[in-house]
Amino acid sequence: MRVSIFLTTIVLFLSSCAGVNSPPTQISDIKLLDYGLMKINVKETIEKSTTASGKYNVTDGVEFLERTTNITAKKKNTFGIKYQVNGTPAGRKVDLTLKVIHPKIKGKTLSSARVKGTIGSWRSSFYTFDKDYELVEGEWKMQVWFESSMLLEKTFTVNK
Repeated sequence: MRVSIFLTTIVLFLSSCAGVNSPPTQISDIKLLDYGLMKINVKETIEKSTTASGKYNVTDGVEFLERTTNITAKKKNTFGIKYQVNGTPAGRKVDLTLKVIHPKIKGKTLSSARVKGTIGSWRSSFYTFDKDYELVEGEWKMQVWFESSMLLEKTFTVNK
């Protein structure tokens, strides 16, 4: 009995020490790499109550077609940003929040989603016009947040 208590104590001690040596996550900045019209390969569409459309597309591939901030409000048009998360330690996964501030869609002016980023790597975030009610003209802002700090913002103008 004493041996098992001793071993349990050692295991608990060693597991608590593992977190002590882990360097803290520090995000220095998020660098905009590309933006504009995109072609995406949708892998899955999931329900997401924090978006105006009530959905969120997950992709397994993106391609930037044209670098522009002027977007035509047309079904199937996708626009967005490609960015790199910089900081330490390299390779660590971080929770980011993508916010899209847009003209009123179904009573909402904000669509948001939690996404995973990797320090030292790039990722892309985008919006696709899938339904007629999403085709609203005006200013659309894409923001990337880490914790309570907005680290990137790109503004697009949507016209018909």
